[in-house]
Amino acid sequence: MKRIAGLDWSLLALAGCLLALSAAGAVAVTHFDDPRVGVIMLLQCVPYAVATWLVVSSGAERAASGRALATILLVGVAMRCLLLPGTPVSNDLFRYIWDGRVQAAGINPYLYVPTDAALSALRDAAIYPFINRADYAPTIYPPSSQIVFGTPCRCGSSHAAAMSISWRSRF
Repeated sequence: MKRIAGLDWSLLALAGCLLALSAAGAVAVTHFDDPRVGVIMLLQCVPYAVATWLVVSSGAERAASGRALATILLVGVAMRCLLLPGTPVSNDLFRYIWDGRVQAAGINPYLYVPTDAALSALRDAAIYPFINRADYAPTIYPPSSQIVFGTPCRCGSSHAAAMSISWRSRF
């Protein structure tokens, strides 16, 4: 295969395929729990598998050169950036915002379920009705995730867009 700037055309083509599938998913997914999400993810498995095989089978010196890793990281960041403005694929985002609000109010999110009367002042029509496991589970997310959830709320924003960017941009 011809190489330009140390990258194989086949890997660049696979990266382009992954980016195109991510862009198609960002456009096609229009609501929570959209079944097209699974189709897009299954389609992305093929270029992922082929790219992995190409990198692994090409020899240790090429894989260790850092170019493959740099390409993988750049494509991964580009794929995340394509998905930032899109529709969230599940209602978990509303739980993240809720947990952030609870923390910003100075309340431990592990103590109460969202339907508890102690949290009634935090409820609104935009977030509260869409919270998953609202009547039987306090937060299930670990403390490291709670830091990510609480940061936008502590900065004065509890909107879905701010939380979506905060959550989707994590590694």
